[in-house]
Amino acid sequence: MTESRKEGVQLTTVRVEEAADGVRVLRLTNPDRRNAINQVSRAELATAVATIASDEAARVLVVTADGPSFCAGADLVDLFGEAPNQSIDQIRNDVMRVYDSFLRILDLPIPTIAAVRGAAIVPA
Repeated sequence: MTESRKEGVQLTTVRVEEAADGVRVLRLTNPDRRNAINQVSRAELATAVATIASDEAARVLVVTADGPSFCAGADLVDLFGEAPNQSIDQIRNDVMRVYDSFLRILDLPIPTIAAVRGAAIVPA
């Protein structure tokens, strides 16, 4: 599992790596945007987490990112680009989908280590 592919789809903003026996690395790979989560990376995170969840050899996950920032959070340009046409409920739902893309990691049955630079948000 050295490539970030699932069912023939190449991931562009997230990579899953096999670092060692049983150690998997989920890496955000869009440093030009400070690894902000947009629609593409949100879907790719879901694919990456599903890949790790189905990997019976995975024993621990390390979450990290390329570049000087771990993750800037939601990509506001992507998220609010159509905000004038969206209701507040729709915007709220979109923001929750961004957070959900990361929170899926909590459902993994393996320990997770966050290797981050800077601030990190932890659910209460």
